[in-house]
Parts: sequence; C-alpha cells; structure tokens
Amino acid sequence: MVTVVTELPPVPSRSNAPDLFADRADAFLGAFPQFRNELNALGAEIEGAGADAAAQVALAEAQVTLATTQAGIATTQAGLALTRAGDANTSANAAANSASDALTSANNAAASLADFDLKYLGSKSADPTTNNSGGALVEGQIYWHSGANELRFYNGSTWTTANLVAANYFVKTGDTITGPTIVNVNSASTALRVTQAGTGNALVVEDVASDTTPFTILADGTVLAGTSTSVSATAGAGKIQAESLVSFMARYAGVDTSPPIIDFLKSRNGAVVVNGDSVGQLRFSGFDGTLYRRVAQITANVDGVPGTDDMPGNLSFATTADGAASPTERMRITSAGDVGIGVTPTAAANQISLHIKGISDRANVNLETAAADGSAVTTGTLSFYGGTSVSSSAEKRVVIVGGITDGATANHRGGAFTISTKANNSTVLTEYFRINSSGFIGLGQASPIARVDVSGNYASNIIALGAGVGALDCSLGNYFTTSVTTGTLTFSFTNVPASRAFSITVEVNHTAGTIAFPGSVSFPNSGTAPTLTAGKRHLLGFITSNGGTTWRLVSSTNYNT
Repeated sequence: MVTVVTELPPVPSRSNAPDLFADRADAFLGAFPQFRNELNALGAEIEGAGADAAAQVALAEAQVTLATTQAGIATTQAGLALTRAGDANTSANAAANSASDALTSANNAAASLADFDLKYLGSKSADPTTNNSGGALVEGQIYWHSGANELRFYNGSTWTTANLVAANYFVKTGDTITGPTIVNVNSASTALRVTQAGTGNALVVEDVASDTTPFTILADGTVLAGTSTSVSATAGAGKIQAESLVSFMARYAGVDTSPPIIDFLKSRNGAVVVNGDSVGQLRFSGFDGTLYRRVAQITANVDGVPGTDDMPGNLSFATTADGAASPTERMRITSAGDVGIGVTPTAAANQISLHIKGISDRANVNLETAAADGSAVTTGTLSFYGGTSVSSSAEKRVVIVGGITDGATANHRGGAFTISTKANNSTVLTEYFRINSSGFIGLGQASPIARVDVSGNYASNIIALGAGVGALDCSLGNYFTTSVTTGTLTFSFTNVPASRAFSITVEVNHTAGTIAFPGSVSFPNSGTAPTLTAGKRHLLGFITSNGGTTWRLVSSTNYNT
C-alpha cells in the first residue's frame, strides 16, 4: 500500500486577526512532524519499489534463461520436456506478471515523486515564479529559501515566511509588545477593554520605563496626566488630575466664530434641576501643608424655576478671607443681569444694575457706559435708597446722582454732574442741582451759563478784591468788596453771562481818591453819576440784561460804616 502525504493545514497570513493567526501558525507548524514522517516513508517506499522492480526483472530474466535451458534439455529429453512444458509456461506467465507488477510500482513511485515535486519546490535562492515544471504556482506550495534560511509558503498571491515572528502577534498572558501597535476594529463591540480587578493601575502610558509623569488610569477610573500620584483637596480627589504649569488647554480650529467649550452638566439623576441647584463650579486651591484648600471659587447656580427651554442662572464669585479656611460669596450676577457686590441684588420696579454693600461705612464704584459717544449721554447713576421697610411697590430711591456727557467735541466731551431728589411723600425724583463741563452750577437750572445759575433765590459768597482793584470777573460771584485810598478806582466787567439777566453788587470802602465808571454804565434821572463822598461806604449795584453791553447803576451811597 502506497503511503499518502497528508496535505498541510491552511497557511497563516499577516492579514489574519491575531488569535486566528496564532491558531493557524500552531496547527501549521504542528503538522510538520507528520509531514516529515510521511515524506520519509514515501521516499522509502519509492526506494523499495525500485528495488522490487529490479528484483522482479532479474527474476524474469533468470526464469527466461531457465526456460531456454529447459527447452534445450527438452530437445534431448523430449519426454521430460513434455512433462515440464506446462511448468515452463507457468513460470513464463509468472515472470510476465512480476514484470507488470514492477512496472506498476515504478509508475506509482514516479507519480508520488511528481506530486511531491509539485508541493515542495526544493531549495532556491529567490522566490520562484513557476513550479519546477514551469507551470503556475498554486496555494500551499513550499520551498526552502537558501539565502534567508527559512521555509516559505505560497498563499495564493505572494510567498510568505513560515517562521513565526513574536513581534507580529500578541502573547496571551504576560509579555512586552515592542514596536508600533494599532488596534483596528470595525464593530459595534468595544474595541479595547482593560479590566483591572486588583489594586494596580488599569493603564499606564509613558515615554520611558522610569517616567515619573505618565498618563495613568487608576483602578477606580481616576485619570492622571503628568503625574503618577493622586492628590486630595478638601472635597476629596478629583477624577481627572493633571500636573503641569499649563494643566488644561481647550482648542478648536474650526473656520467659524465658535469658541472651544467646557461644558458642566447637572441633573437630579435624570430629573429636572430646581431653583438654587449649583450646576458647575471652578475652584482655586492652595496647599496648607496637609490639604489643598480653596482660596476662591466661581459657581453657576439655577436662579429661578426652570422649565422647558427655560433655565435661569446666576454666577457667584467667592474668596476666602485671611484666617478662614473656606470662601465667602463676594459678588453675584443674577439671571436678570443685576450685579451685587457684598450683597445679593434684588431687582424691583427700578431695575437694579449694580448693588454694592460696603464692608464697613462706605462703598466705592466706577461707572462706565457702553453707549455710543454723544452729547448728553448718561454715563451712569448712583441711587440712594430708603430703609428696608419701604413697600416694594413704592419708589425706594430718595436721591439719584448722575453723570452725563457735556460738550460738542466728539470722543473728547466734557462731563456734567447732576443730583435729583425726591420730595417727601412723593414718588417722583426731580433734578435740582447740576455742574456742567465749564464748572457752572445750576440750581434748578439744567443749562447753567454762570458760575452759579439759580432758578429761584440764592445766597452768594463775598469776593474780596484788593485796594484800588475795580476789575469785576462775573464768573467769580455776585458780591464784591474793594477799597480806594488814593487815586482813581475804575470799574470794568469780564466774563459776563450772555443772553441772561445778571447783577452784581460792589461794596466800596471809600477812604480817599475818586471812583470812575466805564461808558457802558448808565445812571438814573439826569444820567449823572452819583456823588460819592470820601470817608464813606457805598453800595453800588450793576444790572445788565444784554450780556454786559449796557449796565444800569443802582446805588446806595455815603454810609458811615
């Protein structure tokens, strides 16, 4: 019976999945011992068949020789020849049969050798492109590469080494993978799963074996970047921790106006949040030698009753005072846009924009408008409120101090300051005081044109001039004092308010000398200047209704004191 060489198992390929590659490689190499034994047995059979064929041929030749000899003997021994003729014929037939069997064995051996020659192409120095007969290559053929000293097999398209390289497949338990490794999966299942049931890290990514700043995932899911040690603050350890001067950076490179986003999401286990819930917080902490303790924090809170497409919110800013271990809220921006510093703003009918509560007896603030440049633009107001017992439906403000632009020079305008007050038992605030960009003060006058422009009665300061000085600067006031002791005292007028009635009073201590009036001054009755006696005091009133073009003198003269 001719030995049949068993066909080798499927050849492993680099395109196989890691597990399939390992299984095929194990089966492929495991079949080699049997393959070797069957090849040896087949070779032995071929060698034995050749020997048998030669023996059968020799036997046939001997039998022919014997037949010839016996035929000669038969000539001389006719009787014996007749008796043994049948035997000779039988022997001849047996010889013929033996020769036929030898030829069949030789043909079988040749077929086995040809089949082996088709599967194993022998030793070659380069990948063959045809089989040993010049025919096309077929999958499963093998040959020995004498240059690389390795067995290669044909996978249907290329020649591939039959040697297993450890770097090309994963080891099931324990080992180090050297070189780039790619996990390429197209599946609905998890692409890579790391299960850590012990106390060690679940994953460590490092650039060197002794790296002290790796990327680490602890067994509890905590992610560490730039450090291998988890730290705790007063509220516990965070699930994502980074150790670096710049620990976090958000980047977005889209060609649009959208920014990078850090999103804080809060729900009540899938249910809607409620008023007062904190939905996100940024904390800033310093190490006190034992724990990291907060120095400041910014918190976002729900600021009202939320609903579908309705989520009011506020921002709270808190800092930790010296000697304290936790922060206190210092400023809040409400859902209405109101700002409270040192106090939670409560908007009423007057719409609070900024509410500041001082630490002790004062509160300071700078106000700046976002309105476009223009004249008479309100830049800000300070509102002063009555007591907390005032009804919420009433006007709580008692005084408003305001600042407005005042001037015609664009982007370099002057400013005006206003004060409005509310009368007792009133709900209306009325402006009663204004200082314009020229420094003119209006009392009940919104457009003052004099140093003091009063709508109603007023009391004036006394402007004392030097001896012999008669220059009257109308911007300084309305009541002047001067004296004359020798020579002539001559009056003149400057900075007279235009297009408005204006008057000044001059008290003159007339010791000696004379007093002269400019030509713009007219006198009553005969138009003659009054007689002013030396050694007396005189009250001289000057009144103009045309900006100082003409003045009318009203005088009371010759007082003893």
